[in-house]
Amino acid sequence: VAQCTATCRFFGGDITSCITTLFSTSISFLCFSFLGKNNFNLLLQEFLTAFVAGVTGFFIGSYLHTQTPLAMLSASVIWLVPGLVMMNGFSDFFHNFIVSALNRFA
Repeated sequence: VAQCTATCRFFGGDITSCITTLFSTSISFLCFSFLGKNNFNLLLQEFLTAFVAGVTGFFIGSYLHTQTPLAMLSASVIWLVPGLVMMNGFSDFFHNFIVSALNRFA
């Protein structure tokens, strides 16, 4: 959740977008874990989680009148992309941070 908030700030989001990203990512993470516990299809689980993150981000962002909605919407679903964590894991492994790399791969 903190990674998505920091990514929103990195993408140029204002403080309102960062707060919205925090709540939107938290709600989508809860949705993802709920669907996973109930043995949903993985493709449907990813789709519904991204949909929930986008819709909650849109409604919270429109209520709070954020200036950078694209950064907020992009960052709230970035945790669903597995390549970013694996890329950081390879980077940690090659920089000899073995424990951190194994943590990211697991």
